[in-house]
Amino acid sequence: MFQKTVQRQFTKGFIGEVVRDGVLRAKPGRIESPTLSNGFGLVYGFKTASATYAQQTGTPGLPEADKVVNTTRAAADGQPAVNASGLAGEVFAVVVGGAPFFGILSHPKHNALSGTPNGSLEPTYTLPIHTEAEFVDCSSGLVVGLYATEAANQTAKYGDKLMYATADYAAASIPAGGITLYAEKSAGVIADGFALLPGAFVIDPVSVVKGSSTAASFAATVIQITN
Repeated sequence: MFQKTVQRQFTKGFIGEVVRDGVLRAKPGRIESPTLSNGFGLVYGFKTASATYAQQTGTPGLPEADKVVNTTRAAADGQPAVNASGLAGEVFAVVVGGAPFFGILSHPKHNALSGTPNGSLEPTYTLPIHTEAEFVDCSSGLVVGLYATEAANQTAKYGDKLMYATADYAAASIPAGGITLYAEKSAGVIADGFALLPGAFVIDPVSVVKGSSTAASFAATVIQITN
């Protein structure tokens, strides 16, 4: 049968994908938060906010307490612990929802299917702990899920600023790292439980029904970020 119709509207893209030509900067990071939390399109931050570059990457020669030690992955892969991080390459250790901001987990098609406890080929949109992945901190257009808080239905307009949850936000079922519209609890003071997503704003207006403690509510949108 020949195709007789062409849909007028198509999906923006999968969450975590870059969908606009232009400036793009991505960097590697090693995920150190629990496996089931590590979703694409979520915001990740440094595991240790006050650590220096050498401490974050586990450079040899530092006091043991300052090193980011990770020998689990190396042992599982049969690799020698060639540096304090236990991996051949030294990269920043990051956690979902961490602060300060590191990047947004991106490029879901670049990662091998890791499965779930129900099967190695089960579809999943999360990555296992200790995975080294790509994090975008500058993009002309990145697809993310925009979550609504419990306060009211939200309409994201072009240019609206954004923030992200630094831990699971139970009142609206927003996961750690989930992105929502910027809000203040008082003049110049960001809402509790959230951090500013620096240099990011909406470029694809969308409406989201308010969330609740039993169900998250979000819609796919495109943001620009120039951190």
